[in-house]
Amino acid sequence: MSKRTKTLMDAEGREIPEKLLRPDVVQRDRVVRKLSKRAARLNAMIAKEKAKICEELADYLADMAAEVGETWKGNATLQSFDARLKVEFRRRDQIAFGPELQLAEQKFNAFIERRAEGSDEAICVLVKDSFNANNKGAIPIGRIMRLRKFKFDDPDWEAAMALIDKAIDVVSTKDYISFYEKADDGKYVQTVLNFSAI
Repeated sequence: MSKRTKTLMDAEGREIPEKLLRPDVVQRDRVVRKLSKRAARLNAMIAKEKAKICEELADYLADMAAEVGETWKGNATLQSFDARLKVEFRRRDQIAFGPELQLAEQKFNAFIERRAEGSDEAICVLVKDSFNANNKGAIPIGRIMRLRKFKFDDPDWEAAMALIDKAIDVVSTKDYISFYEKADDGKYVQTVLNFSAI
């Protein structure tokens, strides 16, 4: 039985026999693949550990709230007794908008048509800017959410606000956790784990 020729796949998807390549090219490929596998394993380990840490902290906060008949909501900062160690826990909803957003924009446009002149001109510019898509073709969530800070005694504005509320869809929830230790100068220094990206 003939021994199978060792090959490497190039960027175009073609199999190239290793014997046709320079030894340094083959060696570089092996180093990159080996280290990339280690990095992937480490990433998986960090993701698993982060999930366990967040679960343990969430359970602690839930138990603490349950003791007073409440449900834990929001963020938390916890410190060790000597205040040298600190843990910050943030839970954020990842949201998207449903089709009601298009109807909200129509209501906003009706508001703008009637009030674009005079003292309301600035808010009309803000509304128009909020519905401008970014360079990825998406309407930035933050711009829409900031409109909810304003209040006008106007039926179109109120209808648009109600439609935005209906359009909000929580698609997932992400936990953020950070660890800090107080240095000799009294300032907290973060333990770098880059959990937020995982």
